[in-house]
Formats: sequence, C-alpha cells, structure tokens
Amino acid sequence: MLSTILTKSFSKDTALLILRVITGTVLIHHGFEKLANIENFADAFVRPLHLPFPIFLSYVAAFSEIGGSWLLILGLATRFGA
Repeated sequence: MLSTILTKSFSKDTALLILRVITGTVLIHHGFEKLANIENFADAFVRPLHLPFPIFLSYVAAFSEIGGSWLLILGLATRFGA
C-alpha cells in the first residue's frame, strides 16, 4: 500500500486540485449571478423552453450550481457535482 502512495504522481494530484478549485469558484460565481436577477434568467433561458414553474426551476438551477460547485471543490461526489 505504501508503494502505491509513493509512486502516485504528486504533480498530477496538485494539478487536478487546482483545476477543481478554479472551476468550482467560477461556477459558484455564476450561480450567484443567477440568484442576483432570477427573473431575467427565467425570462431568457427557462421560459423559452416552455418548462413549467420557470421561477422555481431557475432557483433549482442556481442552487444546484452552487451546491455542486462546493462538492466539486471538496472532491466529494465529483461526478454528481459536475
């Protein structure tokens, strides 16, 4: 077990960590921008798709983007968060 830990590339893990943190930070910012003007987001993206409850679905999109970004940054459920 110790040999597998020692042979694992430290630079690869560090690069993936940096990528996760940067991507998560950008997505968190994007989610908060949606929350700042939820009506505009619903009018521009949700209502043209003729989805029911556009305001509710806009909030779901914003909060899932923020929550998924935190999961991505922490490395928990990264496939689900992404």
